[in-house]
Amino acid sequence: MKKLLLSVVAIIVASTSFAQNTVVASLSHEGKPTMFYGVGALQQAVAAAESGDIISLSSGTFNATNITKAITLRGVGIDNDNPTYIEGGFDINVTEEGSNRFTMEGIRCKAQVRVGGTFSNPYFVKCQFWRINGIDPSDAVENVMVVNCKVTEFFRQGGSTTVSLVNSYIAEPGV
Repeated sequence: MKKLLLSVVAIIVASTSFAQNTVVASLSHEGKPTMFYGVGALQQAVAAAESGDIISLSSGTFNATNITKAITLRGVGIDNDNPTYIEGGFDINVTEEGSNRFTMEGIRCKAQVRVGGTFSNPYFVKCQFWRINGIDPSDAVENVMVVNCKVTEFFRQGGSTTVSLVNSYIAEPGV
């Protein structure tokens, strides 16, 4: 009996340990959630998302993916003991027009993020970036809002991009 009880306890502890290490992306589309698991969960959620959808990310590290849709991307916060990380560089280039806008909140990006193209009103709040870059002269991203963010390497806007920095730290503004 004791062996059975110890076996059950060991299985529960092992299951709990593995569950805490699993990263999860939750896609909310028209109020219906869809869950994706593992380091590729962000890529899968972005591929399945439509403009206006919300993707919520758990703590942990996700592989980067280019974003071309006006979605909201939320992490657990950059000052959390176990924050949400995006590993690898990626582009944000939303080509569609409409009432939806791209929003990113509470995420640490470990590589370069390029914000380019010709879309309007992207909003970044409480994020940490290694680099934000927009170097193509044809870029015309309008009304970029960067609020309570940290950029540890540099921030370079490109083309005719307009940027408002509010209570944000930029290590080295680009030219």
